[in-house]
Amino acid sequence: MHPQNRSAHPVDCRIYALITCLLWSTSPAFLRHAMASFTPLSLSLFRLLLAAGSLILIGCIKKIGLPRLRDIPFFFLTGLLGFGGYFFIYNLGTERVPSGLNSLILAISPVIVAILSNAIYKERLGRVKWLAVAIELGGLAILAIFDGLLALNTGVLYLLGAAMLMSAYNLVQHKMHRGYGPLQFVTYSIIAGAIWQLGLLPELIPQVAAAQPLDLLLIVFTAVCATAIAYLLWGTALEIAPKASDVTNFMFLTPILSTLVGWLCNGEIPSLSTLCGGLVVLAGMAIFNFVHALPPHPHSKEKRVSYHA
Repeated sequence: MHPQNRSAHPVDCRIYALITCLLWSTSPAFLRHAMASFTPLSLSLFRLLLAAGSLILIGCIKKIGLPRLRDIPFFFLTGLLGFGGYFFIYNLGTERVPSGLNSLILAISPVIVAILSNAIYKERLGRVKWLAVAIELGGLAILAIFDGLLALNTGVLYLLGAAMLMSAYNLVQHKMHRGYGPLQFVTYSIIAGAIWQLGLLPELIPQVAAAQPLDLLLIVFTAVCATAIAYLLWGTALEIAPKASDVTNFMFLTPILSTLVGWLCNGEIPSLSTLCGGLVVLAGMAIFNFVHALPPHPHSKEKRVSYHA
């Protein structure tokens, strides 16, 4: 979608981002539960195959066609960044890190996106939005320090790597979609991501046959709703957003939502530090999304870049 048409889109990009984060918040708890029947790596492939199948069905109905031949290597790159590689190391981290803390680590992705966007594409956030990002990081720091996240382990390192891959995927989709719509982009990328992991198929098949029905149901929900539909909504948000950070900033909400999901589904009562840190994160998000940028100092020579929705 061309930038000048973004303001005409009937739904604000933030609505898509919020719904996506609501869906994503279910993944850590659901996947950890399903790991009773599956290994982390085979679970990654199963999730991708189910998501790819649902998107292929939607794509056939919508008649999205096939990617251009010259773009196939590009989609193998996005498939590796956002799905094949990302799910691979994300599941390894999910196995080792509790679901609540899991999403806290991934919540650094908006900061990575903001820094990379500023360095590569000169997308200036302005002082107010950088202040908001700092406040959001402060909220995560409260959670990290008091909930023991700073006790690094291999799971934390895996999830940090996953956050880097997700950030790169977000930037590529926002800036290099090559004229493909969100449905096309996500469908081709997820199919490529599944192809990257097909070597795990011999390990997956006997696990599917022996899996508990509830675990299968949780994976189907995660694959269809929290993957296929969520990434489609996320792609739409990235396409119509003036800046990638306008969308990725909502990932700061995911730790709070994941905590609530754990509380409602598993009876995990949030700690005081979780509540305090969550309130700080919400304050930062409110500033980022609803407070106008400070005007430049009258004697400042800094050039301002104007972004139009």
